[in-house]
Amino acid sequence: MSAMHQASPLQDFMEPGMVDIEVMAVGVNFKGCCHDNLSRKHIFESIDASLKRLDLPYVDLLQIHRFDPRTPHTARIHGWTEFISMQNLHNAIYREEEREMYPACAKFGMGGIPWSPIAMGFLARPWRDFSTTTRGEGQGQGFLARPWRDFSTTTRGEGQGQGFLGQSTTEADKNVNEQVEKIAKQHGVSMATVAIAWSLSKSFITAPILGMSKKERVNEAVRAISFELTPEELKRIDELYEPKKVIGHQ
Repeated sequence: MSAMHQASPLQDFMEPGMVDIEVMAVGVNFKGCCHDNLSRKHIFESIDASLKRLDLPYVDLLQIHRFDPRTPHTARIHGWTEFISMQNLHNAIYREEEREMYPACAKFGMGGIPWSPIAMGFLARPWRDFSTTTRGEGQGQGFLARPWRDFSTTTRGEGQGQGFLGQSTTEADKNVNEQVEKIAKQHGVSMATVAIAWSLSKSFITAPILGMSKKERVNEAVRAISFELTPEELKRIDELYEPKKVIGHQ
């Protein structure tokens, strides 16, 4: 959770008795003016801002949102701050971390907290329909990107017309999307619920990170907690995956 952007809307749900929270986590090192480093000063400012916005005395977990190359080399090689979890990209159309990182997390007792379980919305609706929304213009042609068609008209999409870090949607991605759609229709739930349930089904996933801009998105996520895919349904999704180029800091 970003102290700058996400905490305030949630405060309405934080009244006593409204929710039963076992673990509250917030994030630090988001991009923005004076808010994109892991200095002691910024970390304390970030956590104080989150506590104020959420009206809480403390949080259980402070998650580093992204790698900070300015962290002193001495601190890194000495391992003064132990790793307890990994925040990475993982969903039904991007599973490259299953090759090395998740086995390593399991070996060393680390949690997996992946972001974008619905692939920036690609797994939330049929890929054929993305051109009907502002956010989705062209996304059916590229995961985490709007391709050549009207891509530059969206603020978020500026500069990513060639796909997110070189990635573009494949036929395998479309097949996964269609399988998620089929399962969702069979159970009368949203595609997002199926995609989130898929993520929750993986033993190496502690809790996926979800972005929620509407109340309906919250309902879909809550529904996914009690919605369980069958082994056959999981297999139908998993067997469609094809390897991709690794995305992220390398």
